[in-house]
Amino acid sequence: MSDEKSTLYKTALNPDVVYDHIREKRKFSFRNWAYYKEAWQLTKADFKLQMGVSFVFFIIANFVSLLTNILFAGYFVTTYEKKRGIPLEFDSFFRGFKHFMPLFVYTLVTIVIEIFFIVLFGTIAAVLYWNPENIEATILPLLIGVLTGSILGAFVMQLFFFSPLFILFGEMKGWESVVTSTKIVLRNPMPIIGFVLIEILLAIFIGIFTLGLGFIILIPVINIAHYLAFEDVFPLDEKNELDVA
Repeated sequence: MSDEKSTLYKTALNPDVVYDHIREKRKFSFRNWAYYKEAWQLTKADFKLQMGVSFVFFIIANFVSLLTNILFAGYFVTTYEKKRGIPLEFDSFFRGFKHFMPLFVYTLVTIVIEIFFIVLFGTIAAVLYWNPENIEATILPLLIGVLTGSILGAFVMQLFFFSPLFILFGEMKGWESVVTSTKIVLRNPMPIIGFVLIEILLAIFIGIFTLGLGFIILIPVINIAHYLAFEDVFPLDEKNELDVA
């Protein structure tokens, strides 16, 4: 792929458009099921490549979880290119590493948020139900507290829904992307909640009926749908399209 094509996405979003969105207090809506349907069609179009990449990412992420968001960023870039007629290539999926530091900062913020809620609710449960004479009786409330914190932390992290896309397409820094996304989502959280609930339902349904193997298919579908939702709210600069026919 030429240098021009490989860097095309970096100027796709004018950050001023995002800041105008905040200043003007705009709201947005999602076509949630439509994103997942289109994501499935785009996945099927390059099914063997998508499954190969998904399997590789699944293995890497399980061993080095800190790289998960950096790896998944590749789906956002390749979807942008696919919708502009640029053929997918295996190495294109690793484009997230060109934005390693801002994506890593974004990842660290999500980890801190998750740990904070787990420790907070785990501590609350332990304090409320601590029984030195029967420690075993404390275990279940503690587990419930940790699980509750984990779930709440995961939902709070959706405040950063747009963060990795701002980094990739608007060349924002890590912390800037987190703050910017938070301001937008806080004003209009329901579309994000709806998107995530569908994601959870798909994960539960497919996970149960495929004994977990379906997650290999879900990885590209969810990330592509994430990109499609983003572009619906922040249309990327049409002047950057390439005719590669």
